[in-house]
Amino acid sequence: MGLDTNGTRFLLHSRTRGVNFDSTLMIGRQDLHSDKSTRTNLVKEYLEWCVPDAEAIIQQSDSEYAEDLLRCLGAQTIESMDHSSFEGAQICHDLNEAIPDELKSKYHVVLDGGTLEHVFDVRQAYKNCMEMVRPGGHFLAISPSNNFMGHGFYQFSPEFFFEAFSAKNGFRIDQVILFEHRKNAPWYEVVEPTDIKSRVSLKNSERTYVLVVAERIAEVKPFSSAPQQSDYAAAWHGKGGKAPTRSKRNSKESGYITALSENVKRLQCLLLRRSYFEPLYFRRIR
Repeated sequence: MGLDTNGTRFLLHSRTRGVNFDSTLMIGRQDLHSDKSTRTNLVKEYLEWCVPDAEAIIQQSDSEYAEDLLRCLGAQTIESMDHSSFEGAQICHDLNEAIPDELKSKYHVVLDGGTLEHVFDVRQAYKNCMEMVRPGGHFLAISPSNNFMGHGFYQFSPEFFFEAFSAKNGFRIDQVILFEHRKNAPWYEVVEPTDIKSRVSLKNSERTYVLVVAERIAEVKPFSSAPQQSDYAAAWHGKGGKAPTRSKRNSKESGYITALSENVKRLQCLLLRRSYFEPLYFRRIR
């Protein structure tokens, strides 16, 4: 587990979207997988969203762990939770088991930087994390998606988060992002499946991460009923429908021209051995 360049950028990006890091819990003590100059440059890029002496904190820090980075984001209280104290976590707890009541609604941010995929009882693990976020606070995730078989027990699709972090579970998704694990890979914001009445899918050969920003909007018990995949739930209730065509989504171009343009992009991606992110599902943001 740890924060590389993209993980660091994601935390800074989350701060620009209004995430308050005042009290932060790391699920697994996060170490740093980027050099100090890279972190300094990223803090400079987002400096207006950081504490006034953020650059000095980074430059003077010799820690291999993420506490100083979180202080740059305004964190006053920083704790970490793990199964054991082998990396210095303050709270030792097996996330397969329910958390004690004193941890519920305690933190402004609960950050999973790559831990929950290693916990077998994934429902209990996410329920624990959701309950530790105070109302108005946020759950942040940097999780494995496509092509991580063998890394942990699970790989997560964007729909998992859209359905798990829904209003009935006391949350609202602010943003879900996909990116491939390579240098300078673009980030793509994911469209919610219910918005387009279609599954959001991606076939690629690169290791792919999913980033999640979710706000807790109500102090309710998560997963009182199990989440269901959106297209099945719609079909069961007679609300299924076809996804909008590309021509409807872009009235300035004919369907034929749009389709031709996308086919050219697909071919370019194939020739360059790059993945093709279908514009119906993904919107590039960097």
